[in-house]
Amino acid sequence: RVTKHQDYNGKYCPHRTLHMGWERFLKMVENYLKEDDDMTADEVRKIIAEELAKKEQAQTAMPVSAWAKAAWEEAVAAGELDGTQPRAPLTREQYAVIRAKQKRDAAE
Repeated sequence: RVTKHQDYNGKYCPHRTLHMGWERFLKMVENYLKEDDDMTADEVRKIIAEELAKKEQAQTAMPVSAWAKAAWEEAVAAGELDGTQPRAPLTREQYAVIRAKQKRDAAE
């Protein structure tokens, strides 16, 4: 029987496995343990790519939260954000671009 840390301590762990789907992970384990039907590395990569694509698609479809709507619209109007994927994580690269735009605007 495969269990999660979360089953014992309530912690969202293992984070990456839970984030990508516990049932997907159990299926991977099940397939791995079948001697006559082992998954190849390419099959695992395909499953991971499909799950990541689903996650990205879901984030794209999510609207701006009501509490952030005014600030979001202001940032988009100022050119600080591109107006897409309001609930997607912000990368350090994206933060650097926003910061550079703010510094440039402050200097003008």
